[in-house]
Amino acid sequence: MVWSIVQQGKPTMRVSTYRAHGLPKGVTCWTDLEEWKAPKSKVFTVEQKSKIGQKMAKFTFRISYVYGGTYNGVGKYLANVAVTPVDLTVGWGVDFASEVQIPSVFNMGKKADPLAAMQVFVYWGLGNVAKMQQKSLLFLVTGDGKIEATKQE
Repeated sequence: MVWSIVQQGKPTMRVSTYRAHGLPKGVTCWTDLEEWKAPKSKVFTVEQKSKIGQKMAKFTFRISYVYGGTYNGVGKYLANVAVTPVDLTVGWGVDFASEVQIPSVFNMGKKADPLAAMQVFVYWGLGNVAKMQQKSLLFLVTGDGKIEATKQE
């Protein structure tokens, strides 16, 4: 998913939606899974300032997901994991772009009782004629409903 929201100081928007799922292999119908919990979401904000303290951009996004689905009474699966923009403010002449990647789903449980999990990468870049910056955050979403930003080292 790529959002090109502001380019060359002019507001533009290109939003491609992408959703990821952590479901058991071989499931052919949504009725095969049961006991889903209500959707959850969490909002995150990142802010970028210039060296003199002027706000260049403030980007707020939401990570949402449905969790806890079981297959034949076992496992905790994920559905509709998505990152969506909530709000964006950019300074004059600032270019901003963001991209989301969810590379794979993995099992944090046991084969007999799976716990679906996925890493959600949120990348963004901003700049002007003088400078370009790129940053990222990494989140972990699990089938038991947890979401956490991984620690940056």
